[in-house]
Amino acid sequence: MALLTTTGAKSGNPATTPITYYRDGDRILLIASNFGRTKHPAWYHNVRKNPTVTLEIGTETLTARATITEGDERDRLFAEVVARQPGYAEYQKHIDRVIPVVAFDVLQRRP
Repeated sequence: MALLTTTGAKSGNPATTPITYYRDGDRILLIASNFGRTKHPAWYHNVRKNPTVTLEIGTETLTARATITEGDERDRLFAEVVARQPGYAEYQKHIDRVIPVVAFDVLQRRP
């Protein structure tokens, strides 16, 4: 689990969300599944407007920049995550929206 702190797209206030994360090399991946709901989670809207975030993983605090993956890259990453966590495929079956995969590049690490 990670703690993701974003800046609110509308409010400008910080918001922290506990979330499962995955790794793709040096990048951190988050899946904007919203537990299979029909709308994207609030944190997804926040990173679209304000892509620089804080991630707390274990004892490390990371400053990272979000990129919303698209096309073949999104499909590849989603398939890799589904291989580890098949529940995401079930979520995708029951909703019309494409579940986003957001990749975070670490800009700074702090203990």
